[in-house]
Amino acid sequence: MFTREYLQSLATATTFSRGQAYFRSGSVGKITREGDRFSARVHGTHAYKTKLTLQASGAKLNCNCPYDFEGICKHAVALGLAVLKEVGPSPTAGNAAIGPAALEAALRATSATVQLAFLAEALRQDNALGQRFLAHVGAAATAAAPV
Repeated sequence: MFTREYLQSLATATTFSRGQAYFRSGSVGKITREGDRFSARVHGTHAYKTKLTLQASGAKLNCNCPYDFEGICKHAVALGLAVLKEVGPSPTAGNAAIGPAALEAALRATSATVQLAFLAEALRQDNALGQRFLAHVGAAATAAAPV
């Protein structure tokens, strides 16, 4: 799924914060959508062409700004946040089934902080999942209790 947490995992904390400021200030121009592709100009000191493409593995973000450091640039963050506002969290391209190996690899490659943020958001959005989680935690707590 393309979510705020996923987007945040692609950027440094500073870059995400700056991208958030660009988004909140209305720096993202008109978004054009063609299927799973979104593009817009993001205005700051200069206007940059920024693109987001939903993919089976998440999302690919491109910008023609000169940023060449860790993670995605603030313009890509701003576009990502604007897309999330416009269409909400989105399944990745084609909504293809994800195999257990891909999930395991993603878990191993993602920090515990990002995992917890994602889990918290998923539990808030999906009542049935929240109930399953509480049942699982309750069962685990009972199983771990001393006899």
